[in-house]
Amino acid sequence: MFLAVASTTTVCFLLFSYPFKLPLYEELGFARYVVEPIIIISPFCAMWMAYQAIRHEPKPLPYVVLAMFVPFAFVWYYIERVRPRSLSIRNRVPADIKSRPT
Repeated sequence: MFLAVASTTTVCFLLFSYPFKLPLYEELGFARYVVEPIIIISPFCAMWMAYQAIRHEPKPLPYVVLAMFVPFAFVWYYIERVRPRSLSIRNRVPADIKSRPT
């Protein structure tokens, strides 16, 4: 996984550095201020998704494959898998409140 992130980051760095930078920047115009950070951060978010899947999912392989091959799969994973987990933790009723008579 580290090799995939390192190679993607290297390609992004080369894409936004000298010989390729000027034609790409001319084509993107002012959108480069939005596009460049998204492209550079994407591999790290995919690595986060793979880490979360390995740590929390009973069968992590499909999620790791998604993280490696589907662009921006981490957005789906966060919305569908991580947020419901954190919402259920927040909505838990403490045991002492449950046991009190009403």
